[in-house]
Amino acid sequence: MVKAIATLTMNPAIDMSASVAHVAPEIKLRCNPPRRDPGGGGINVARAIRRLGGDAVAIYPPAASPGSFCKTCSTARPCATSRSLSGR
Repeated sequence: MVKAIATLTMNPAIDMSASVAHVAPEIKLRCNPPRRDPGGGGINVARAIRRLGGDAVAIYPPAASPGSFCKTCSTARPCATSRSLSGR
């Protein structure tokens, strides 16, 4: 029987990244639009567990701006089952 893993992220973050088609020296690189993903230690760990086929629950405080963003993102593109500390 496989058990779910719960991670706790007390300080959720918003991870931003951008990509380029290719990297070349001495020329200006134009990035694609930035991507924003829920982040913070436990959220990133829960995402990795899910990608590896496991079951994970990311727990984080909902009040701060990153917490609100994480809840919105986990609904739109779930990386792990998310629960706020308020239970909502």
